[in-house]
Amino acid sequence: MFWTTVEEAHANLGDLRSVVVTNEALHDLLFPTNVAAEDPAVEVALKSFRDTAPARTVWALHDYCAAVTRLYSILEEFVDSILKEYLTLLPEIFPNYNNLPQPTLTQHRMGVSQILAKLGDKGLFRHLTEMETLRGITDGYSGQKYALLSDAFLTDTQNYRAEQINILFTYLGISNIWAGVEKHSRVAEYMKTRDPNDTPKTLLKKIVDDRNLASHSGITTVLAPDEILSLIGFIEAVVMAIAEIVRKTCATLQCSAGIRTEMFHVQHVFSNMIVGVRFLKGTVRVGDTLIALDRDGAFKVRVLSIRHNQDLLDSADSGSFDELGLGLDIKVGSSARLVAY
Repeated sequence: MFWTTVEEAHANLGDLRSVVVTNEALHDLLFPTNVAAEDPAVEVALKSFRDTAPARTVWALHDYCAAVTRLYSILEEFVDSILKEYLTLLPEIFPNYNNLPQPTLTQHRMGVSQILAKLGDKGLFRHLTEMETLRGITDGYSGQKYALLSDAFLTDTQNYRAEQINILFTYLGISNIWAGVEKHSRVAEYMKTRDPNDTPKTLLKKIVDDRNLASHSGITTVLAPDEILSLIGFIEAVVMAIAEIVRKTCATLQCSAGIRTEMFHVQHVFSNMIVGVRFLKGTVRVGDTLIALDRDGAFKVRVLSIRHNQDLLDSADSGSFDELGLGLDIKVGSSARLVAY
């Protein structure tokens, strides 16, 4: 449930960070500021490269344009991927097409109608046929197993600023996701490193605007590598926040539909990541992975120990125990719910 999507985004962001750091190190190597400290052997080895290398300012300009373009594309790919994955899960949660959240139902119908008007050998929807475009609606209305056409939710080509991200996830029945992103602990912690005048919304807008300038306009000034690295850290936090918020919504719906089991309600939080829980349903074993539905969103936790009063247990079931103490590998809040992975 979005784990792979998040891992891929973080791997891509890690690669981008490595490229920025490596390029800056190469700049320093080829154009040292402290001439007296140059190693003669290195100087000889690098002479041929210096003869053909671009000026440092030109090189920095190209690196900057590539970095901000790639940074935005990673975010865009992540948002599209998580939306598409969520859409594949909704038919299982809502087998009856007409029971879909109203915003989802409305956008699916509207998006399909927009695509039908633009079908052809050229354009965004050239990969679709009329039958493929209509299949989700016709299957849904005939009571058959249906699939939601993801293209119907991606008809708007606006860049992913905060407002557009809100619109996209509203289609899924998740209203004002950006407010949750700004409150997320990972994003809030990151913002402590920024100027007090910065906000998550303005930083995202800056990335989008910089990317557009780098792609379409003449650039005369560039961001320092440290600032690019900082913005990579920002997108890492945003990716985590969006994924956890969407995952919590999805897991909650799955519990309501009986697809996933809600096992515990956390009632007390103790030191060393020990929690007192009310046991609702199921069986738990040491080493099990659960999903914690917490204030920020949903994330994986692992059960390290199980205790009932003074007894340490290897496993427990709800038929035998009403309350337990669980040792977890990650902190959770005092009102968290733990559901089956």
